[in-house]
Amino acid sequence: MNDRVIAALQQIVGSDFVRTGAAAEAYAIDGKAPGAVVFPGSPGEVAAVLKQAQAAGLAVFPRGGGTQMQLGNVPRRVDIVLGLERLQRVVAHEPADMTVTVEAGITLDALQRSLARSGQYLPVDPPLPPEATVGGIVATRAFGPLRFGFRTISDWLLGTKVVTADGIIAKAGARVVKNVSGYEMGRLYTGSHGTLAVIVEATFKVQPLPRARGALLVPCRDGAAAAAAIQALLSCGVLPAIVELVGPADAAHAPAHRALFDRARGAGASGDAQALLIAGFLGTDEEVDWQLERTQQALAAAGAGAGTVRAGWDEVYPHVLAAHRLPPAAEGEGVTCRAHVLSTDLHLLIEKAYRHSPSGWPFAYAAHAGSGVVRFHWGPAPAAASREALKEHVAAVRARAEASHGRLIVEAAPLWLKESLDAWGEPGPDFFLHQAVKKQMDPRATLSPGRFIGGI
Repeated sequence: MNDRVIAALQQIVGSDFVRTGAAAEAYAIDGKAPGAVVFPGSPGEVAAVLKQAQAAGLAVFPRGGGTQMQLGNVPRRVDIVLGLERLQRVVAHEPADMTVTVEAGITLDALQRSLARSGQYLPVDPPLPPEATVGGIVATRAFGPLRFGFRTISDWLLGTKVVTADGIIAKAGARVVKNVSGYEMGRLYTGSHGTLAVIVEATFKVQPLPRARGALLVPCRDGAAAAAAIQALLSCGVLPAIVELVGPADAAHAPAHRALFDRARGAGASGDAQALLIAGFLGTDEEVDWQLERTQQALAAAGAGAGTVRAGWDEVYPHVLAAHRLPPAAEGEGVTCRAHVLSTDLHLLIEKAYRHSPSGWPFAYAAHAGSGVVRFHWGPAPAAASREALKEHVAAVRARAEASHGRLIVEAAPLWLKESLDAWGEPGPDFFLHQAVKKQMDPRATLSPGRFIGGI
């Protein structure tokens, strides 16, 4: 990064919106500080920055709220971090059509507040909604507990506006539900982790806000009991919005876990449970009440509902969301992995991760149990804890997930682990497609080089 390039970037976005030197170090990715952090104020400025970067042979890493910047392999190099936080407008909201178009830098919280004024919301809920931006959510296909009832962001996406690696502004899809020409390109950008194009705008379908919400807390003595409770829940004819499982009960380093277990115990649940199933329901008062009652009856009939208690949604949902993210003080020292398996194999994977967790590494898990997705949290650990033991354990849990035709992704980890364990695991047989798309759309490897599957 030379003075000429920095001057060109300042001319594009203004000197107040380019950070260099010590000010840029706070935006380091896996210990690699960028030469400049640039904050464009429009899609046109994003395009101009990318044209400048490609002409100079520089690597660019898009950044929203920074909540997913630990996800991915160690980058080959970091030249420019492209901060999109100034792109935060609601471009268009059509309440009657139930669609909204927003710029990529708007946070999820800000979008939901805007939609709520019309009695609507976007039913996606990755952790840290005050910081998570719409562009980051689309780029990483981030999700939360509502995944079970409403699937993921790609199912609500109608269209995108992106800037390609060579600085061309392009659109895919449209702002109306019936016209989805180009929609598959939008799906291609979703989950591409900033390696194909920079998302600057997105259009979504939205939903009416539910009138009522309610939850059940189901204490389970172990993984087998939890599996039985989940089976009873999913086969009794109800339509839960969330089906979550957290544990173990003694996860002292996980405040959200403690809060949920304390809430269950405070309502009279058994004190020896090692797992806690949380089922949440949305709808009208009558719908929610019927589903709560029907679920309790089904759990009791299956012998899986001892100690089940009702709880207010607002009492438990924030803790459920927080259980998927380690507290800030632990993020740089701990390890978080996300595994995807068949929901029927979920409790076996959890048992392997829990029972064989290495000494000295505090352990907790939070699962989207109805979807077969679980996050494992290890740490922070004292200096005496064996790093090698944890690395081997994570590799063993990954092997178990892959044996169940699943996968394990290292979402957040210290550099010592990321340098020796691929964040994504071995590429699958379709990797040649990823390579071909990357080569076609970013032949000079301008965007996020090295971060995604197979180092693309």
